[in-house]
Amino acid sequence: MFYVYYVLTTIEEYQKDIGSLLLQMVNKETILTLEHIMPQTKNEEWRKVTGEKYDQIHENFLNNIGNLTLTAYNSKYSNKSFKFKQECENGFNQSQLNINKLVKEAKVWTEREIIDRQKFLIAQFLKCFPTPQTTIPLTKTKRLKLNEINEDALTKTKISEIIIETENETKEMICKNWKEAVREISNFCYNIDNELFNELCDDDELKKTYKFLGREKSFTKYTINDFVPNKNIWFNDCLNANLIFKFIKILCKKYGIDEDVFIEFEKI
Repeated sequence: MFYVYYVLTTIEEYQKDIGSLLLQMVNKETILTLEHIMPQTKNEEWRKVTGEKYDQIHENFLNNIGNLTLTAYNSKYSNKSFKFKQECENGFNQSQLNINKLVKEAKVWTEREIIDRQKFLIAQFLKCFPTPQTTIPLTKTKRLKLNEINEDALTKTKISEIIIETENETKEMICKNWKEAVREISNFCYNIDNELFNELCDDDELKKTYKFLGREKSFTKYTINDFVPNKNIWFNDCLNANLIFKFIKILCKKYGIDEDVFIEFEKI
């Protein structure tokens, strides 16, 4: 319950210059204790006022911040009626605490009043601790290192960019889709070392196991595209995002750049 004390005293301190109310309580300079406005122990008097939903309201809202406050007369209030707690000597109607403002104004204390006070206290607390504002547009796009991405997690995703960060340069490749991505990264690798790329066309893992690459246009039964322009290297064009990503990962590893590659993509 210390957090509740902190929230309530912080709100109260924000309204007026009273020093550290929580510190005063800790040092026993001010005697305030936590009070459940709707009492913890059920009783018939509260049941009559609250109505047939009393048990449900009691369960759901007893420890709601809207039902909690600070008072110096907790033992006196006990399980008394709401009206008594308001009107008795040193009752809520005489409270000088701002956090008790809505309690003083209420005619009854039901679910509606608790929720209204909860909203009031939350609004006041956010004034004490305003959330930071940003001019950066929010986006669903993820940017992850190639080796951090699960090979089976790219179903229903759209790639937007491949970034290769080496010691010497940063290469950014804008891609509209995964097929465009594989073409971009392949041409990048081919221009680094075309002999290695040609050797990969005969790699059993890439050619026979996954049917990624081939030298002949008919190397698979699927539709294929000219992959590296004018080099008679063909790529299986009927692969899903997960398989295309698997090829990109294998290719980057063969070229030793897998730790330098970042992928930006988002769920669609």
